[in-house]
Amino acid sequence: MNPDSPKPDSPNPDRWTPPDPVLARPIRTERLVVDPFTLDDAGPLFEIIQAMRPTAEPWLDWVHTQHRSLEETTRWVADQALRLSDPGFRSLAMVIREPDSRQIFGGAGVYDLDPDTRSCSTGYWIRPDRRGHAFAGEACRAVISWCLRPQPEGLGLSRVRLFCSADNSASRRVLEKLGLPFEMHQRRQDFVAGFGLTDRLGWGVLADEWDCERHTMAATAG
Repeated sequence: MNPDSPKPDSPNPDRWTPPDPVLARPIRTERLVVDPFTLDDAGPLFEIIQAMRPTAEPWLDWVHTQHRSLEETTRWVADQALRLSDPGFRSLAMVIREPDSRQIFGGAGVYDLDPDTRSCSTGYWIRPDRRGHAFAGEACRAVISWCLRPQPEGLGLSRVRLFCSADNSASRRVLEKLGLPFEMHQRRQDFVAGFGLTDRLGWGVLADEWDCERHTMAATAG
């Protein structure tokens, strides 16, 4: 075949499409709830970020470069809410809360969603005064389960990816405790403002390797 000739149209028959609704119900854990942002969250979120800004680690680059005003945070929160009804969404940020008080503990979500491979990345952050209680791992496990659970209860994806800098010891410990297959170590892969070049570490898990009820690796995995 001539390499310059048009390629035949061969759509992926297994291409992912989102459930409707994207999030059927809040993601609940023993101590937390992960659910969509609402406009009522804009003010408290902006105050948390303002308090974090002077001492935020370089890995939280968005703390330094985004949310510079309440108006900006309000627009960002509104955009996340709109993505729940967008069939073409490729990322979605959600809030980690304490269930009773509804206080914001941090954030989690999905990004770099690839419909053809039915995969996404996930990430998280916890406000400094709520760290040290394993909230990050607890929320992360539940979000992985939501991503890999079949629709309509979950997103129905086949794979979840997680990354961190090799120099981000706190995040690295969280991901190592998840017990996911370690997939890559890319040397001097990322430049982090305020830190410099850093290695990138990556983990991944497939749907048939994860127990969505227990939020852990399946007993038969590996």
